[in-house]
Formats: sequence, C-alpha cells, structure tokens
Amino acid sequence: MPLQVIPAREAIEVRKSNPAAGWPNRGSANRFEPIARPRIEAGFKLEPRSRIFTVGSCFARNVERNLEQEGFHLPAKELLKQPEFAGVQVRVLNSYGTPSIFNEFSWALDPLNPYDYGKNICKVGEGRYVDLHIASGTRPCARSTVEARRRAVTEMYRTVTTSHTVIITLGLSEVWYDTVSSNYLNVTPLPVLLRTEPERFQLHVLSHNELLSYLVRTIELLNLHCEATPNILISVSPVPLGQTHRQLDVAVANTYSKSVLRAVAEEAVCSFDNVFYFPSFEAVTLTDRKLAWHDDQIHVTDRLVEEQVSRMIDTFMRRETDSLTRNQLLEILIGKPKIKELNRLFDAHGSVIKSDLELLKEYTRGLVRHKQYSSALEFFELIPEDSDSIVIHIRTLRMLQQYKHAFDLVHKHYPEGSRNIHLWQELVALYVDQGEISEAYAHIEKWVRVFPARSDIVYRRSARLFAPQYPEHARELYLKAIEFNPEDSIAPAELKKLDKSKRPNFSGTAYRATRQQQAPNLPPNPAAGRSAFRTLTGFFTSVAPRLIFPRGNGR
Repeated sequence: MPLQVIPAREAIEVRKSNPAAGWPNRGSANRFEPIARPRIEAGFKLEPRSRIFTVGSCFARNVERNLEQEGFHLPAKELLKQPEFAGVQVRVLNSYGTPSIFNEFSWALDPLNPYDYGKNICKVGEGRYVDLHIASGTRPCARSTVEARRRAVTEMYRTVTTSHTVIITLGLSEVWYDTVSSNYLNVTPLPVLLRTEPERFQLHVLSHNELLSYLVRTIELLNLHCEATPNILISVSPVPLGQTHRQLDVAVANTYSKSVLRAVAEEAVCSFDNVFYFPSFEAVTLTDRKLAWHDDQIHVTDRLVEEQVSRMIDTFMRRETDSLTRNQLLEILIGKPKIKELNRLFDAHGSVIKSDLELLKEYTRGLVRHKQYSSALEFFELIPEDSDSIVIHIRTLRMLQQYKHAFDLVHKHYPEGSRNIHLWQELVALYVDQGEISEAYAHIEKWVRVFPARSDIVYRRSARLFAPQYPEHARELYLKAIEFNPEDSIAPAELKKLDKSKRPNFSGTAYRATRQQQAPNLPPNPAAGRSAFRTLTGFFTSVAPRLIFPRGNGR
C-alpha cells in the first residue's frame, strides 16, 4: 500500500510551488554545498524554556547540549547530575536500536511490563554487575549501584509524560538479542558474558517491518500516557555503524541500516499527525566530508551539529523580523524572497549580510534573480570566485553588456572540459547576445561532447537562448533535442509555443497593422470594419433567407 496517493493535478502543482523540489546544480541556488541545508518542514512550534525529552543515539546527546544552551528543560541532562552517575560518561544514556527505545518507554510507562532486574542485570565478576540495557560508559560495579542507576533511568523516562516535545534519533538496525529475557539489548554484550553464556545472545539484523513495529508501539505509548499529545520529532542519526558483525563491508551494512531506518521514519510521519521528521541525516551526509566529520569519520563535528540544531530551533521557533538569527536570514534568502522583502532584509540586516560570505552570496543571487544587475555587481568584489558565484557574476556582466569582462572570467577560471552546465549555458548566451551565431553553435557542440548522454538537454537549453532573437535557430535546436530523445515531452511543447509565437498576432493593433499591409483598401478605422461586419452578418441572417425561401411556399 502506498504511503501517499496524490492526484495528478495536485502533484504537478506541488512540484511547481515547492522551491526545494529540484536537486540543485552548481551555479544555481546550491543548498547542498559546502554545507547541506535541506528544507525543514516546521509542523509545530517549540515553546521557549519548555520541556524537551531526547532519546536515541549519540547524536541525540549532541543535540541536547545545544538545546540546553538555548534554555530548554532537558530531563536527560538532569539525570547525569544525580550522585549515582558521578563520573559516568554522557553516552550511558544512548539508545541505539529502535527496540531499545521502545523497551525504556515501556518499562517506564506500562505497568504490565516492568523491568526485570533478575534477567537484565548480570554478574560479570566478583561483586561486579552490569545492566545489559545501559550503554557503554559505565564500568561494572556493585549490584546496588547498578539497580540505583536503573531506577533513576526509569524515573527519568517517566518524565516524558509532562514533556511538550519528544525528539527521537534512530541509530542502528543491527542489534543483539537476549534469549533469556526475550529482549533486544542496547549494546554488544561484554566479552565475559559472550564467553560464559555463548548460547544466550544472538545478533539480529532487523527488517523494515520489525523496526516499524517497535517505533509505532513507542509512539502509541507516548500518545497514550503523555498528559497532552506530544509533538514527536524523528531523525535518523548520521553517525555510521562503527563496526559490523556481518560478512560485509561496514559501508554496505551501514547503508542498509540507515536506509531502512529512514524508510521507517517516513512511514511513521505519514501515519501519525503528531509525528514530524527533521533531516539531520541528509544535512550531515550531503555536506562536504571534511566539514562534516572528525578524523575518526564517525562523529559529527561540533560546528555542523551546532549548525543543524540552530536551524532546527530557528525553524521551529519563528522570531520577529527584527530579531532574525543568522540561520533564519539564510533560510529566507535561499527561499527566493520577492524584491520588496529582499530590500527590507538588507535595510534591516545589511551589516550582517555584508559581513557573512554565505549570506552575501545568497543576497547577491537574489538581486540577479530580480534583474538588479548594477546593484549586484557592486558586491561581487567582496565574493571569492567559486563554481557557484562565478556563474551569476558572468550572467550579471552579460546582462550589463560587459562582454569582455565576462569572457575573461570564463577563460580565466574554467577549462573547456568543465562539467558546470550553467557555465556552458552562460558561455553560449554570451555569443548569442553578440550575434556570433557560428561561435555559439561551435560551443554548443563542445558542450554536447562534454555531456553526450544529455545532448537533448543541451540542445533544449541552447534553443531557449536563441528563441527571443533567432527563432529559426531555436527551432533547429529543438528539433535536434527531439531527434536525440523522442520520448522528451518538454522540447515538443516548447517548440509548439515557439511556432505559435511566430504567427501574426490577430488581435488589437498588431492585427490591424498586419492586415493594412496585406490589404491596404480595408478600412483603417476598426469601428468601420466592425460596422461592415455587422452589416454583412445582418444580411445573411435576416434578408437572405427571405429571398431564398419566400413566404407561402410551405416552409
């Protein structure tokens, strides 16, 4: 059964109205490089200083740190201040698997499913015990300490009932199963347990249906026991599987794990009105790896965590325009505001925009989009030339007819084998605008050689450049696009529109001027023409029938 069924007309309208519907190219509004910023859908509001319950993998701990700095109330952070957790590392609260997240909420909220101290706390040495469901970060210790920590953890999970928002970060699908307690564990059992009880534990790679079942049961528990229906924000941890116990490359095992968890998250969002998705996984994995990861290539850099949490808070906590944060300014600029809003933003935040390279690039791009070329040109001196900025710089110079400077930029920074499709388009446009048709065609063929499999797109984009001034050349290029890809529906539609635009405009002044040239004896006065037409119409509808069929002939 499909997750969603969208009528055709509605689907097309959604695609057209969604500014994030298309994958960005270099040289266009690039939301993915160097730092990826996928669009966030804010389905609810975060109330300042409200209680937020966080659960999940180690990425959830990073999120907590940044939320605490924003003044939110976090039960998980308060737990570690208790004496039982003195000297304990923060990762002790991690819940990596979807079953582990369900277990913790179930033991805290479901009176019919209490935590079994006898089965889940194991002896690993003389006077030393471990809780099989508390993540690594604690050493084996006295049973009384282990039990005290377990009671504190369960009490902490009960506080979810008064939380306004629950943030769940899904981590792994490769998990360990305990055949004695019939529960999935949170981490790999200690080596001593695997040696002494080898038959007790099994590794399970969970399927989509199993993972979805645990997540759905978790959501249902929260909706049933919370004092008010909570807003549940789900994300998939970008932190990869550090090691796999399967006969696979860890990269392959990790791809399955993250893919299936992402699919489970999407299905939960589509199934519950109070469940929403935050794209932290996409944001981190699409970002330049040198910016995204520490040297271990497992943990996300502090800078990127702060970036993503700031985006989340800024999106879910809308502030007044005069108190916009830097990330909110960036989101607005990327969202292609109208020229009036663009000008208002610069009037209110001009100093911030000019001092921040990324904001300045997006603001300048907005000026170019609204054809404010002279204004945009002033800012290019402050922007380093890269694959994004160079294209809009060239376009600005072309529109201001500063062709030599534009050509200098092209030849200075890019070889003929460049795979920047927007750069090729601007280069051909430079020749077309100057009427150098043969050079334009020569560069179109070079463009085709760089993108042989996308020749139809090359010809179609080139045709659009020719269409305003040279419709016959545009027609020829559209036909080449259709010849290369007969299945393409865009080129025939644009060609039809082009041919229609070449016909005489049979209305208004253009119609009268055309007809006057073709038949100078026609009355120049349109009123006279309409009068003549009405006279002829009246004759054929009233006089002619009486002449042909006189009365009395039986008709």
